[in-house]
Amino acid sequence: MEKNKDGIAPKDAGPVTLGGRLLSSHSPEGYEAISYGRGTWLFHMLRTMLRDAAMQQTGQKSGSGPDEPFVRSLRKLRVRYEGKSISTRELLDVFAEDLPPTLLYEGKRSLDWFLESWVNGQPCQLWS
Repeated sequence: MEKNKDGIAPKDAGPVTLGGRLLSSHSPEGYEAISYGRGTWLFHMLRTMLRDAAMQQTGQKSGSGPDEPFVRSLRKLRVRYEGKSISTRELLDVFAEDLPPTLLYEGKRSLDWFLESWVNGQPCQLWS
């Protein structure tokens, strides 16, 4: 992806939480790069974290069982917010409700660290 006249690549347009505000003349391709690129990676990261923790707890190597925590959270989201708008905070709070013990940070059932580091933070090298 080419940089704009100010030397900024679309992937650096801003955090995913800016949503539609990423679509600007300053970074015309930023919305697509961030929402579809980084946004997709964020969901993949949540799924992988939950899968790894489930496999660690059960000792499973593969199969559909390890995805159950992620799928369960998606089902909760659908039931709780069907037909309603949802914020990033509300989404992460639903995922945090069933965090396994191995994913607790400082003993808390929270994904604040994920929000600050990965959602609101700077993109990592995966998006380069």
